Amino acid sequence: FSLGMDDGLADSYNVGLPILKGGNVVYADGIESNYPGLFYTDGCGNDISFSANLNINSSFIQDTSLAYVSKAMIRECYEKGFFVSNHGYSARTQYASPFWDSDETIRNQEVTYEIREGASELKEMLQGVKINNFAEPSKDNTYESVLIQMINNGEISFANNVNNPSRATGHSLNNDVEYWLGQVSVPSFLSRDFATWAQPNITRTPSDFDWIDTKISSVGSNHAWFTIGIHNVGLGETSSPSGNQWKYLDFKHLMEGIESKYGKSGSDNMWMSSIYEAYEYLVCRRDSELIQTIDGNKCEIILDFSAV
Repeated sequence: FSLGMDDGLADSYNVGLPILKGGNVVYADGIESNYPGLFYTDGCGNDISFSANLNINSSFIQDTSLAYVSKAMIRECYEKGFFVSNHGYSARTQYASPFWDSDETIRNQEVTYEIREGASELKEMLQGVKINNFAEPSKDNTYESVLIQMINNGEISFANNVNNPSRATGHSLNNDVEYWLGQVSVPSFLSRDFATWAQPNITRTPSDFDWIDTKISSVGSNHAWFTIGIHNVGLGETSSPSGNQWKYLDFKHLMEGIESKYGKSGSDNMWMSSIYEAYEYLVCRRDSELIQTIDGNKCEIILDFSAV
């Protein structure tokens, strides 16, 4: 299960980080102190806290802003196990002013600037950590030809939030892992879903998880990969969310439900990670070779990653 929080909004630090990792939650209606965090286990009895992907528009990050995370907050999220992605310098898209230039050459230059400047700013914020992945803003396919070139020349290793049939509804929830590595047109492109858990569809009842249970039942002994993208997660009960914003108690209900059904407190058959780490695992699993030899009571296991 992969959770992405877009745009570097303050809720990702004030609510997302403490809910998943533990700490004091600060949301619209108040403060919830000493939240314990949410966990799955590694199969050997060790607790591992939930994680998420922060998709950052670097031009929005100002240390004096209350709406967005600061550079120090981004570093803390990264150090505590969140993954950070380049979401473009300014989230420029074809859907809102200033739009893209009508000339294709100039437009590609504008797109390239958004990607490279976003990566450069994030590297500075993370004190030298290179972010070589990209989360496409608003599923704008204007980015895709440039992204393909950057992937082919090694400048970017992976791009997500692309290849969606509709920017409004996301992909069709073909969540078998083989879909991600075999069905998409570019192997390093992935998509996310924004529509499955959207206000006002969250009911705070067990039925909120029916779509996950249905998918798990349909894949049998195979795995399924669920990817969700959101924005604000700390809105108050009287708020009117829009644009994939969630009320705090809805976010808490859904994340706690994930843990109680599939995490440490439930069947404990899930892995909660960033979309990037999950993709890396799938590529390694596909392209590595496992060699086992048994001699008496000794088993030797060799993993050959030379083809990765």
